Amino acid sequence: MNSSSKLIHTSNRCAVGGKLCEICWIFPSSSFCDYMIHVACSGNFPSDTSLNDAEDVEDIEQFKDIPDSFVGIPSEKYPLVITFHKFLMMLDGTIGDSYFRRFPEMKKIMNFSVGRSGNFRSAVLQSLLRMKEVNYERFCFHYWPHFNSQLTKKLDSSRTFTEIISHIKGGLLAGEAPDGKLSRQEYVSMSNSRASTLSSDERELIYTAFQAYEKKKLQRGEFDLSDFVIDLHLRLKSKGLEGDKMDFVYIDEVQDLAMSQIALFKYICKNVDEGFVFSGDTAQTIARGTDFRFEDIRSLFYNEFIMKSKSDKYVERREKRRMSEILNLHQNFRTHAGVLKLAQSVTDILYQFFPQSVDILKPEISFIYGEAPILLKPNESAIEIIFGKTAKTGGKVVGFGAEQVILVRDDSAREGISRDVGNHALVLTILECKGLEFQDVLLYNFFSSSPLKNQWRVVYDFVEKKDLRDSCFPRCFPSFSHARHSILCSELKQLYVAITRTRQRLWICEDSEEFAAPMFDFWKKLGLVQVKEVDESFSQTMLMASSPAEWKSRGIKLYQENKYHMATMCFERAGDTNWEKRAKAASLRATADQLRESNPQEACTILRQAAELFDSIGRAESAAECFCDLGDYERAGRIYFDKCRDPKKAGDCFTSAKSYELAAKAYADGHYFLECLSACTQGNLFEMGRQYIKKWKQAAGGGNGTAKQSKEIKQAEQEFLESCALSYYKLKDHKSMTKYVKAFLTMDSRRKFLKSIGCCIDELLLLEEELGNFEEAIEIAKLRGDLPREADLLGKAGHLKEASLLIISFVLHRSLWVTGNRGWPLRPFRQKQILLKKAMSFAQEESNEFYERIRREVEVLSHEHISLHELLQSLSYSELCKNLTVELISIRRILDVHLDCTARKFEWEDELQVDMKKHSEDKISLNHISVGSLMYFWDMWRRNMLNIMQYLKTVEKPDDNEWFEYGEFCLNYFGVRRQVINSNVAYILLNSDAEWVKTTGSVFKQKQQSENQVSIDGRKFASAALSHCQAEVVSVSLKVLDTVEALYKLSIRESFSLFCQSMRLIDIYQLMKFLTESFKFNDSVKRRLENFLWTPITYFKYVFPLDCCKSLVENMISLRKTELSRSLLEEVIVDNISNKGDLTYGQIGRVVMIWLGSGKPTDDLCMKIAKRFEKNFSWRAFIDSLQDYFFTTKYSFVEWLIYLKADMYPHAGSVADTQLSPEIIFDSVVMMVEQFLFKKQETASWIAKSKFGVNQYHPLLALRLVVILCLLHLNSGKYSNVLSHLLDQSHISSQLPMPFIQALRPRRMPHLTQDWFSLNATVEAFRRIGNPLVIVHLRENSPKFACPAIIIDTALTPRIDNIMRNLFPKQGSYHQQRPMVEANVPNLCEGLDHNAESLMSIDISAAPGQKMSTESGTESNPQMYSGPSEKISDVQISTEQRQEEELSSCSPNLSQFKVTTNGLLRSAHAQLLCGFCV
Repeated sequence: MNSSSKLIHTSNRCAVGGKLCEICWIFPSSSFCDYMIHVACSGNFPSDTSLNDAEDVEDIEQFKDIPDSFVGIPSEKYPLVITFHKFLMMLDGTIGDSYFRRFPEMKKIMNFSVGRSGNFRSAVLQSLLRMKEVNYERFCFHYWPHFNSQLTKKLDSSRTFTEIISHIKGGLLAGEAPDGKLSRQEYVSMSNSRASTLSSDERELIYTAFQAYEKKKLQRGEFDLSDFVIDLHLRLKSKGLEGDKMDFVYIDEVQDLAMSQIALFKYICKNVDEGFVFSGDTAQTIARGTDFRFEDIRSLFYNEFIMKSKSDKYVERREKRRMSEILNLHQNFRTHAGVLKLAQSVTDILYQFFPQSVDILKPEISFIYGEAPILLKPNESAIEIIFGKTAKTGGKVVGFGAEQVILVRDDSAREGISRDVGNHALVLTILECKGLEFQDVLLYNFFSSSPLKNQWRVVYDFVEKKDLRDSCFPRCFPSFSHARHSILCSELKQLYVAITRTRQRLWICEDSEEFAAPMFDFWKKLGLVQVKEVDESFSQTMLMASSPAEWKSRGIKLYQENKYHMATMCFERAGDTNWEKRAKAASLRATADQLRESNPQEACTILRQAAELFDSIGRAESAAECFCDLGDYERAGRIYFDKCRDPKKAGDCFTSAKSYELAAKAYADGHYFLECLSACTQGNLFEMGRQYIKKWKQAAGGGNGTAKQSKEIKQAEQEFLESCALSYYKLKDHKSMTKYVKAFLTMDSRRKFLKSIGCCIDELLLLEEELGNFEEAIEIAKLRGDLPREADLLGKAGHLKEASLLIISFVLHRSLWVTGNRGWPLRPFRQKQILLKKAMSFAQEESNEFYERIRREVEVLSHEHISLHELLQSLSYSELCKNLTVELISIRRILDVHLDCTARKFEWEDELQVDMKKHSEDKISLNHISVGSLMYFWDMWRRNMLNIMQYLKTVEKPDDNEWFEYGEFCLNYFGVRRQVINSNVAYILLNSDAEWVKTTGSVFKQKQQSENQVSIDGRKFASAALSHCQAEVVSVSLKVLDTVEALYKLSIRESFSLFCQSMRLIDIYQLMKFLTESFKFNDSVKRRLENFLWTPITYFKYVFPLDCCKSLVENMISLRKTELSRSLLEEVIVDNISNKGDLTYGQIGRVVMIWLGSGKPTDDLCMKIAKRFEKNFSWRAFIDSLQDYFFTTKYSFVEWLIYLKADMYPHAGSVADTQLSPEIIFDSVVMMVEQFLFKKQETASWIAKSKFGVNQYHPLLALRLVVILCLLHLNSGKYSNVLSHLLDQSHISSQLPMPFIQALRPRRMPHLTQDWFSLNATVEAFRRIGNPLVIVHLRENSPKFACPAIIIDTALTPRIDNIMRNLFPKQGSYHQQRPMVEANVPNLCEGLDHNAESLMSIDISAAPGQKMSTESGTESNPQMYSGPSEKISDVQISTEQRQEEELSSCSPNLSQFKVTTNGLLRSAHAQLLCGFCV
């Protein structure tokens, strides 16, 4: 569509359908927009020369006064005529949060210069916008050369830029993407479309170039128009558009816009029925960055405008809407029919080969007469003939006129022909001439310079298909292919544009006909052209002279299209030196922009020349813009102020130059009050600002100002005074700050300001205090976070209780978090004691009860020495009065005393304490510490800390949670004040530098809070505080663990009692269990805790030592009955059954021994044991039933009693599960004993390989085996001969204690007979080894024995605890600091090493001579039996591989029994008592 055919004549407001409507015309370029502005403002169409004569069309005032917003557009500005760029800036200004604020330089300027008008009027900002926007020229100069050469040599820069802007970032599909950009896959898949002229490989390359472009653009901090448009879409979708809505919108040259750009118009007009007119010509889409069809607009309009506007009032008018048809304006009023027919022949080829790239329209017609276009016969001297030889030398030649032009393909072709014609003809590229028109056009070497070259022969394929073939046409020619001939589309469009630039004559000239022949033949076949020879006579008819006015008119048009070089030539031909210099200056400016990156120094030089040239001809605004681009803001400001009379732009430039005095003067001259005072503030020109305020107030008071201005002046004055005060505050000049604060207009504003800065408000505090406004002063102190001052003011206000408590809170958290302290212990700080005394004095004025509370809190907080006895008194008070502060600090300080003492200062308990609280408090009351008190106070402190941690986990829950009582202490401890602000809970940090705060990460300052106060989110507070508490619990517990470990090592070194050593292991286990079950640790702590993994097995060896007499004493028995002991031994069970593979006999022995010796494990553990034991042979009962009585030893009987629960009483059913006869069991045990005793060498070898001293251990083993035989005989009456035979063996009797032998076999009986065995002798023998004989009566009528044995009658003494008291009568308490060894137990193992290593069980996975299988290959199953009241069957027996290898060579005669030696000796005792063999 031609420009002349699109003009609409209208007034400011046009009546449509009987109503006034707001109309907006949008034009992509500025020249035609300027033309339409003139029409809109005057109401008349100008003549052909009137626009050209308007020298300042680019500065038309009506365009400048349009704000950069659709809000509040003055009615006189309608119809609104703007460029597309202006339209985008108005959208950006309307939405708010401008796109350009993402660029730091622009953000800084916009914050200052956008001002109250909302316009982007700052010259500095405009300069930055010019330098930051990437257009095609900048893309070619600053981006394309830096891309990978493998890309650039395969791609065309124009086509690449078009694909990026029109499709990847601006197409229909791109608008649906979240970020407004197509992915690689989406873009490449477009090659499958019928409309695509690019292959998938080409699209892959283009997308790679796009990614490189985006990366470099981001690095350079630049943007392109698509970035701006994408951002506008995103903001408009989320925020919508306020402001005026248009009734009608007219968009011209729409083919130069991308789809995403067109889609923006839906936001300014909802009249989708009749409110939009899109005008353009798809055959002219040769602009870089655009690719367009009207069918695409129809699709876009339906989907984006109609479907997304269904709720609008315009849409509701009709239930059914019909899309408008494309209106073809086919009558042309500019060009004659001959040119139109030639242009139509080009579009016919486009329709045939590229139907998807152009809209198919009716042919244009014209009633204007003109001669047919002329094909000049190819002649390399054509230009020389036309312009003559003198053209090269600058001789006098008529040449072409102002309405004639030579069109060439590109810049290189233009430079070549310009050398031939000089300034005798206008020479433009086809792209440059778009939008222009001439009387005559010479199209030169279009085909010869075409990249298609001989591929133009594909035109013959079109001729063939249209049945236009001539006999003279070539017979061989290529068939059309999209892949090979895709570039033909753009070539034909350029040819179309070139043809339609003429109004009258068109000459097509080629140096060679080689590539042009196909099109020439086609045109000649249709009779659309005439062919002429280029000779001197014909050339004379081509030349046309023009007047100076015509040259000037043409020059202005070219200037407005940025064709400065050709414009300069026109002004030179017109003799207009002013315009000539102006065009030269503009050309220099454009050249400088191109050189800015490649040669910045040269660019600055050229730009300064342009500025000086603009200035010399009075183009002050252009000169100022150049100086802005150079960064010479002061020079630019002076030009704006002195010559342009634009104080706003001048002030902006002076501000950027930091010439604040000049800036203030400029702003004041333009009545920009806020900007003026802002400049004064930035330049510290405070007195100057006050003088301006005074001057403005006088002018307003004198009747020279409006009420609105007076209000603005007051607002400006207050803001300025605040800025001045703030500036002096930052300079730490408090005196000057106070001066300006006092000048504030109201007292409220003074208070508000001083509170906002949160510091240096002592003057305000003193003022409030002097006036008796204590409540206000308290609030100020609270805002400052000055607790001592706040407490002092509370006291003056009569709030003594609150003042006292506030001091305590301050002292607590300050003592904990004084600089460098990580919490505990309490540290001294300056004024600490003074503050505590003040708290006491305040409390003294309150009740006695409150005073006592404060006194106790002061006592524990004070850094002065306080004894354990005094701390205990405070603790007792806290428990009575429920004072957590006193309680927790007292406990911690008592605990610290323990941790600070060496191991030798501890007193030791040698019996289990029934009331540990009383025992510990008794010790502390005497200023003594003991091991028990250490664990007691640690456990007490631990439980309190866990409660605090529980509170922190529920800190955001309602106040009535069960741990809330710990909340106040927790807040005071961490120095946090809980406040409710606008129904929101805020946690104010009283010491934001405290170490625990650093774990929270970022904290944020609350609005309207002082700088001294930092608030923290409740979750962050709870998280950080919880983290600190956890770390503190772990740290203290590890210190206690270290202390207990030191105590344990001391007990080993000093040979303390087994109870003392065992208790320390219990303590270590308790600490370990708590730590590992409650917390997760780093590797270093894990390794530290792993050092204590020996604790369970060591404790096992203490409970079941080789010398059973040592563990079967009252204190050890009491210890074994505790839950911690049971739990610790269960750990041993778990450890033994947790290994993969079959269980060894040693593991089985330990498991069963623990079960029997410490009671039944938990149900879960029993199930695990049963599961591990179920694969092999069955454990069976030792006895089917028990007789009415039985014989045992004291310590075996005690072992069995421990197994039973404390509230049970022993009876036959409690020890039997009838399955096997006792004879079988007894016989098997006797056989086992005989093999161990008779095979001395094998047994000794086995003991040696088990890493025990044979001489030390072998006698103990022999004694135990003989005791077993004695008990077997007493209970069965059938093994006296076996016992006699054994005792007759010297190698056996020599290993037994002499007192034992003498009692058992009197000297008068050197040779024993069958009835030699005496009950009394046995009683005496057992007494001598310290393990008395016990006769247990299970039923009332059981026989009685008259002997000195211990008699237990379960009928008379049914409860186990009573039996225990009979066995161990009370002989006094243990309060010794050093432990005592049991006195009445003979040391039968004298010389045996009892350290932790020597107490290891002898694991005889393979006993002497044991074989794992019989000759038949079946596993040998030693007879193991189920224990009391709990059957365990199918126990899996295995061996440990290493021990199997070491011991497999021993004697084979003991192969039936694989148990630990310790377990073996105990099992014999146990089997006689409770029927369970270990």
